[in-house]
Amino acid sequence: MAGSPFVSPQGPPYSVHSERVAVASMIRFPALIGRMREILPDPSVLYSAAHERQYRALLQAHETSSPGTTADLSATLAALGLLEAVGGTATLRDLAAEGLEEIAALDHARNLAEKARMRRLIETLADLLNQAYRSNEGFEALLKRSRKRLDELARSR
Repeated sequence: MAGSPFVSPQGPPYSVHSERVAVASMIRFPALIGRMREILPDPSVLYSAAHERQYRALLQAHETSSPGTTADLSATLAALGLLEAVGGTATLRDLAAEGLEEIAALDHARNLAEKARMRRLIETLADLLNQAYRSNEGFEALLKRSRKRLDELARSR
């Protein structure tokens, strides 16, 4: 096992499709934004930088005025100077047309939360693997610290 730790050729778990559906559904049905935030409290869990930027702008618009319609959302984003962060009026209109109803959209959000947790698990395991290669501690001490980190991860949201 010489060399660097295992890295998957397929890359980390993510779903650009689910991210787009989540963002599109919040644009189509702004009332979903609060529910989405419960499932995905941190925009950085989105893998795509563009979707993260859009999600962040939508959350900010929701905090400012709780828009009830796509038109309200568009006006709020424009007033906050965030319309371009979601790609402008044309992108907003296109995404609104792709939005899914609440149950399907929330399923996509739960899928994204699960993929984000998997990425955190992979990062934690990679860090633990690197520590095992470089550690001067004994096996039991390293194992205890590793269990603690994995328990913390299991309890995190």
